[in-house]
Amino acid sequence: MQVVSHLILGLVLSFLFSCSVAAQQTDWEKFLESEKETAESSELLEKLEQLREHPLDVNRANLKMLLTIPGMRPTVARSIMALRRKHKLVNLEEIPQNITLTPDEWRWLRQFLVIRVPPLVLEKDSGERNWNDLTVFYLENSFWQDRLRFIFGHYHLGFGQGLVFWTPYAFAKGGEPIFPTKKVELPVEGNRSTSETELLRGAVAYYHSSKFSLLAFYSDSRWDATLTNGKAQTIAKTGLHRTATEMAKKDQLREKLYGGHVTKQFKEKLCIGLSFYQSYFQPELMHSSKPADYFRFWGSRNQVGGMNIDYLFTRGMIFGEIAACHHGGKAGLMGAIFDYHAVQLSTLFRYYGREFQNLHAHGFGESDDTCNEIGHYFGLRYRPSRKSQFWLYFDQFRQPWCTATKPMPSSGYEWLLQWQQKFFRGFSIIVRIREKTKEHTETVTLDQIQRTPQIPFSRRTYRGQWEMRVSPRLRLRGRVEWIVVAPRREGTFDQFVHREKGILLFQDCYWQPISSLTLRARWTLFDTDSYNSRLYQFESDLYGVMSNKALYGKGSRWYTVVRWKWTKLSAISLKYATTYFVNRQTIGSGYEQIDSNTDHWISVQLDAGW
Repeated sequence: MQVVSHLILGLVLSFLFSCSVAAQQTDWEKFLESEKETAESSELLEKLEQLREHPLDVNRANLKMLLTIPGMRPTVARSIMALRRKHKLVNLEEIPQNITLTPDEWRWLRQFLVIRVPPLVLEKDSGERNWNDLTVFYLENSFWQDRLRFIFGHYHLGFGQGLVFWTPYAFAKGGEPIFPTKKVELPVEGNRSTSETELLRGAVAYYHSSKFSLLAFYSDSRWDATLTNGKAQTIAKTGLHRTATEMAKKDQLREKLYGGHVTKQFKEKLCIGLSFYQSYFQPELMHSSKPADYFRFWGSRNQVGGMNIDYLFTRGMIFGEIAACHHGGKAGLMGAIFDYHAVQLSTLFRYYGREFQNLHAHGFGESDDTCNEIGHYFGLRYRPSRKSQFWLYFDQFRQPWCTATKPMPSSGYEWLLQWQQKFFRGFSIIVRIREKTKEHTETVTLDQIQRTPQIPFSRRTYRGQWEMRVSPRLRLRGRVEWIVVAPRREGTFDQFVHREKGILLFQDCYWQPISSLTLRARWTLFDTDSYNSRLYQFESDLYGVMSNKALYGKGSRWYTVVRWKWTKLSAISLKYATTYFVNRQTIGSGYEQIDSNTDHWISVQLDAGW
């Protein structure tokens, strides 16, 4: 690979550049040094920045939500709750005027709080004709000291462990081995996201107290779908409406649903929840004769119900959920988390039956469909000192029924080993090895006979990452990642498949020259043999947009994101990105084909409040 030498040179230069800037003591560094580290520092810093970018509404957040702010003392959170019971806050400065806080405490907490007004979101994707292809809005109000809340418009929900109802976005297996296994019930909030998948539009009523909560909801929303003979054949989740074909799918499937969720708390140790919803589709979804789709949802009506349980004990918790659908399918999971200070353990068993049909389920697992899967998961986090941490997880899974890409039952496993070390204040490194082995179907010709065997393929990645927190307004981070894709074991058909490799390196920078202006930039080099050896990088993007870019082939990419807040409630954001490919004349295919070796992308977003 010709670009490897350039990658190594970039690695050395970016490392030297990171180390050449003198680190300064900051509030961020003080917090990260003093707090008990429950995640790698880079991920923790990103969480802090995300919370600062999307602060909590001080008039809406409950006590649990306020306590998720790092450094928020329980007495301060309770004082904020007591203050807003007297009257709705109109200015954040009312908090330090009525609650005893040091200037440093208030400066720290203020960046995570906001007084927010209900939003109206208008969005269009590249190539779409209508400037308001997506319109999202909601109104909300609360009564009885915020114990009773109402939301009208677009909203999102998530309760239990995701087997009955959850948003399409949830933490999955990744660098963190413990917390993704246990879902934390989502607060009842209006939807501010620009995602067009599984939108809920209607009304929500939510009542909660210290021992009891009740949630009731109704939605009348639409899905993009392909119609055949007056029935919905497939559901499209891209959210793109650019061509005549894509426009013909827009909003063709209507879903009306209603349901509820009730929880009962027993002595702060045991919590039991019951969930139910019923939905109606018009037109109905047609039944497919394809083996892979045989157990997928079909018909005009579906019902899903379930029960979840959480039990806290001295050194951890036990949690689980069971669910069943209208057609008789069942799903369940049971897990536990143990906390022994320096050592934390998590374990989870899941069973999602092939007949379990729920378009709103997003449970923990290998598949996004929350069906046709059985798996066992084990996670470990060990902290031998304040500056060292180890992560480990192992997940074994199998699919008892065929899928769209595998014509027969399949199985696989995934494991990760990671080490983080802080060498001096503001600088840390992370080393990670991750491997996923799954059975893939390959079409080969042997002795003039065409066969489709299932061959276990292994994707092993090696990652090295470093981070320098230079000042409160400047952070540098770099990464080099290497991937090897190859058959797991020697066999008759291995001669027909190839071993592939790939490498990726990036250097990014976060800079806030003034409090109202934020800049993020990244430069990436990549070189892979094909799409099979692709590498992913999660990118900064506009608010409400998630970007996990797959890079393959040979080339480079850079992007910059600029956000300027000219008032407390108004801001404009812009992202510009360019991807350059070596030895290619076109990029993409079909409608998205670009007759060039360079791809330019620009996104603009305006946030306005009053």
